Amino acid sequence: MSFHSEVFPPCARLDEYIAIVYAPNDVRYARVVWLEQIPLYEYAFLISAGSTASDQELAYLEVGENEILQVRFALRGSAKVQFKLPRSTQRFTLRRDSGWITEDIARYPNFPVQTELHILEDNHLFATITNMNPNRYERVKLYATGWRLVFEEVKEKPKAYTAVIVQGFAPRTKA
Repeated sequence: MSFHSEVFPPCARLDEYIAIVYAPNDVRYARVVWLEQIPLYEYAFLISAGSTASDQELAYLEVGENEILQVRFALRGSAKVQFKLPRSTQRFTLRRDSGWITEDIARYPNFPVQTELHILEDNHLFATITNMNPNRYERVKLYATGWRLVFEEVKEKPKAYTAVIVQGFAPRTKA
């Protein structure tokens, strides 16, 4: 069984349609014209006891024009990793909304669906890594893999499509 084709399939295949959801009232439709598996990226961080490395840019997760990265994450190490995307108006000013994972949620080599994120055109992803162990240094490894979808916009709404939400994480609410 291939991990990428069966456990983590792309949201749409070649010549299938997607609805790119920027906001509830801003939806654009497109056809997938190229699809490729992105390699397994590994990011390593050495974090001192109980401290945090803030806003580390995840290099290599680059997205070109008319592309979407469908990516999932896994983690090795006693850490909490919080993800942020830049604001659309100021490239290196980060949004306050964020998502986060721990090793309990996404232990490597599993890439659970809860860690999936769609990154659109020239958005960079930043991570803040917190060592959850107050007594020792921790080597934290963050892994990312997924699909690159190249698309072309279509003028009319297709009969069948897959919705792809691209602008950030779900807002946090207090329970």
